Amino acid sequence: MSHYAEMLVSEDRGEELHARGFKSADLHVHSHHSPCVPGSPALSPRELYRLARRSGLDFIAITDHDNIESHSDLAGCEGFVPGVEIKIKDRERVGHTLHINVYELDRYDFVELESIAGADSPDLEAFVTYCRGRNLPYVYNHPFWFEPSDERVNLKAIPGIIREYFPVVEYNMHRVRRKNLLAAALADRFERGIVVNTDTHIGDVGRVRSLARGETFREFYDSLARREAFLVNADLSLKNLLQEGRQYLTLFRSMPPSEVFEFLSRGALKDYPALARFIRSAYDRVTGRSTPQWVGRWLYSPDPYAFFIWLYVTFENTHGRLMRRELAPSLARA
Repeated sequence: MSHYAEMLVSEDRGEELHARGFKSADLHVHSHHSPCVPGSPALSPRELYRLARRSGLDFIAITDHDNIESHSDLAGCEGFVPGVEIKIKDRERVGHTLHINVYELDRYDFVELESIAGADSPDLEAFVTYCRGRNLPYVYNHPFWFEPSDERVNLKAIPGIIREYFPVVEYNMHRVRRKNLLAAALADRFERGIVVNTDTHIGDVGRVRSLARGETFREFYDSLARREAFLVNADLSLKNLLQEGRQYLTLFRSMPPSEVFEFLSRGALKDYPALARFIRSAYDRVTGRSTPQWVGRWLYSPDPYAFFIWLYVTFENTHGRLMRRELAPSLARA
């Protein structure tokens, strides 16, 4: 049995461990300060913090994309961990974009790390060296999710990246099971810690969680890195994605159409402006005053999209199976 498998516990067992003094955390949460999150008050840092505490989390990190606006919103709140998710594309060592969560950083650290990541020649080693020098906890996020662009993925670089640079690897609720298990297998292979996070963009805080000893966040993170943790996990599935679709559609119904399409153009449709214009035009026509009400209800139901969601989940799991086959030599112990 792998070490990762020994770390897995049920929700009920997680509650028992929590009652025995283990701390629980969700360390990858996005607020409306991230451009890919709907601008709803329900997704403000304060509301997400309230939800986290109500769900029993001891630590919550809001890790917006390349900004730290949540830090001032929640400064001094018990259990709040200042964090950020930074993208870096080291063409020499990796070739494709990595997402890294960094914690307990201040504004000076943020500016320095952004300058490294945004340089003409981004340097992963310099980024990690800075984190280590400043004693900043950091995590390799969803290793097998790649930017939806034409960048060339260097799959075979990932084992070496985990071995050389990262003490903790993420198991991400928004990735399919086969890709998550591949990340966990590489963490096991190189004896790296594993953290389970939601990576929620819709306020689904604490649906998965990591449990470890530690009165402070630093102690908690060190327990993760030593692989002394328990994990309540979940994966991206058809059922979970349909549920998330309903949550998105509920949010969209409370927003003016112009805000919905502005959000889509910043996020899901960012790389497809022609498609965004087509959908906007079709929406304006279909939802005109003379349109029957059932059409609007149909548009705001996830059911019409279920087949495409099933195709996506099936493709992602198949992709994960093929990647595991390609990385099999890296998983084999000497």
